[in-house]
Amino acid sequence: MNRYEWKLNVRKPVMTHLPIPYPKVIYGKNSRFKILDLLKKDSIHKICIFSSHTVYQSGALDKILEGLMDKDVVLVHKIPSDPGTTCIDQLTEKAQGCQAVLAIGGGSVIDAAKAVCGCLAEQKECRDIFGTMKIHHKPPLLIACPTTAGTGSEGTVAAVITDDQSHLKRQILDLKLVPDYAVLDSQLTMSLPASITAQTAMDALTHALEAYVSTYATKTTDRYATLAIRLILDKLPYLLEDGQNERLRQDLLIAAYFAGLAFTRAYVGYVHAYAHAIGARYHIPHGQAVAVLLPYVMEYYVPVCDEKLSSLAIQCGIGQKDKDSAANAMELIDAIHTLNKKGRIPSYVENFPEEDIPIVIKQAFRECHGNYPVPRYYNEQAARNLLEKVCAR
Repeated sequence: MNRYEWKLNVRKPVMTHLPIPYPKVIYGKNSRFKILDLLKKDSIHKICIFSSHTVYQSGALDKILEGLMDKDVVLVHKIPSDPGTTCIDQLTEKAQGCQAVLAIGGGSVIDAAKAVCGCLAEQKECRDIFGTMKIHHKPPLLIACPTTAGTGSEGTVAAVITDDQSHLKRQILDLKLVPDYAVLDSQLTMSLPASITAQTAMDALTHALEAYVSTYATKTTDRYATLAIRLILDKLPYLLEDGQNERLRQDLLIAAYFAGLAFTRAYVGYVHAYAHAIGARYHIPHGQAVAVLLPYVMEYYVPVCDEKLSSLAIQCGIGQKDKDSAANAMELIDAIHTLNKKGRIPSYVENFPEEDIPIVIKQAFRECHGNYPVPRYYNEQAARNLLEKVCAR
């Protein structure tokens, strides 16, 4: 047992039994308007609303803002993708005194809101709450309403923020960051282009698959992960052809949420470690980076996860009971490659030069080793072999 495995094994009993809270879920068409009832409580006088400019321009917030005319509302609708520590500290200043925070947007918006809630609770700068369990006071009421079916941040303990000093993506992990409410409104995802639909869904698929093969996986996380994987593999191809199908949009939101529940306890793995290192350095969309990496990393796990991946393939209608387990696992991986092609996701990561592979390996190993309960470790040569397959052509 190496030192990384020893560290993870020590933490395993805690992480697999820790009483992680769940948000209260509100879902369905136009369910975002039920938010007004939550925010109209007499004890809430000042509310901060975070969104992207696209969401604001779409008019999705109009009725909510009209319904909060009697409240002091701080509206910030230009949250950037991959917000950094400077941005979070500026947002925290704007949100001072707020009893509630509403985040309507993609993963970056929701993660920014979660980070701000942590900073408000502790009255500290963002860099001071990086890490695990650094939030000791109760944050404001947090309502997360995703506009993409990808990150699952509306149900997790984590927020990922870019450290502006090191240019690395860092995590804030705390039970107090689980939103009080998760609002899954299919109407907010109807206008997403096929490219974003595909990339965000592949992010959710990655969450679920990495949780499924994790050494921290439990029967509960396997159940959440399997549900998410089956929904994405089954529904995403049809949604890419019919983007206005509201039922499929709702199914993908549910899949992303359950994938988030799975990895909150079982964690992610090398796909995210490599993608974080690449994305922060070269500004590659996270969903695109994980989608490119996912099938290759899963293939690397086959020698130690063939039976479990085979069982998943059979449950998804891809594998066959009378077939060799490794062959079934490869059928599942082929299905991921096919899904990437249908989503027109590139076969390599643009702007990631081969000469920077050693830097990415170092950063990824620092993030993953001793922190993520992966089923099989990469050495430097295996990591180089992987990244040579996906670096810029």
